[in-house]
Amino acid sequence: MSPLFNCRNYGYGGSIKAQCRIVLEMINEVRRAVGPSFPVGIRVNLTDNLEEGLTEVDALEVVCLFEQTSIDLIDISGGSYFPGAMASSDGPSLGPYFHYFSQHEKSISKVSMMVTGGFKTREQALDTLACGDVDMVGLGRAIVLAPRLPKVWLAEGEVIPDFRNLNHHLQVG
Repeated sequence: MSPLFNCRNYGYGGSIKAQCRIVLEMINEVRRAVGPSFPVGIRVNLTDNLEEGLTEVDALEVVCLFEQTSIDLIDISGGSYFPGAMASSDGPSLGPYFHYFSQHEKSISKVSMMVTGGFKTREQALDTLACGDVDMVGLGRAIVLAPRLPKVWLAEGEVIPDFRNLNHHLQVG
């Protein structure tokens, strides 16, 4: 849905609504295939972190469009692996990266909300959930470093993944 990468100039490109068209069609087809009781979610990039890329204003418009579908969960994340893009982990936030956006999203949507990115401690996850702006938190890279992390946190234990060596863990042989 990024204007940097979707350069179509026909029905699936241009405005955010047009760029979302194929995704909206896929949501409808998935729902038709799985029925009304099967949960369907989608991950949305909040920002590309690139000039002239997808913005938070665009993401709010996307959320409004998803509100009109049968989607059950919207997972907000962000960033891009495109050269020159700043990683969300390089930003000023030391904690969850996208929680601030969920406050805006909840004001325009009744769809369940998940935020993914930057959760390093159990306390951060619990505090984010306690605010009521999100229904779930996603633990992406933290699980790479500590695969049992959710079980430990649910048992009220604390494990803080060591993100300093993340690149070592993510290298593909």
